[in-house]
Amino acid sequence: MIHTNISNNYEMVPFELDPDGYAYHSYADILKAILPHIQTNDIMDWMRSKLDINKFGIIAHAAWCSNYIRWKNRQYTKVSNDHAKGINTAERNDRATTEYKHLNKNDLGLYNDIINEVFDILSKRIIEQAMQSLTVS
Repeated sequence: MIHTNISNNYEMVPFELDPDGYAYHSYADILKAILPHIQTNDIMDWMRSKLDINKFGIIAHAAWCSNYIRWKNRQYTKVSNDHAKGINTAERNDRATTEYKHLNKNDLGLYNDIINEVFDILSKRIIEQAMQSLTVS
């Protein structure tokens, strides 16, 4: 769901995520990193548009960097500017060696969009569960 929405928002050609693939692991590592840090008050702040996204962006970026370096070391190729030809791209190398607060606007926007997708899903699930628990007497 997150991948589909991000692909649509960024006008990327949608593709099916392969559980053994780089993109799948990128999303998985980001989710694995940020989910344990989400508290109920964070969801409420997000719903009120008061959440400090940067708190989760820093965590997401660190997770992405670890995943990228792991994959780059496993499937090393020459540096390329074509994402389809290999994982090792100049753009990804720059992102992996840049602190979150110094990332370019596009990279920050992508992290923000992923985090917003996560919070959107969580808030909808919480509301659905609350509505199901209501009974009319």
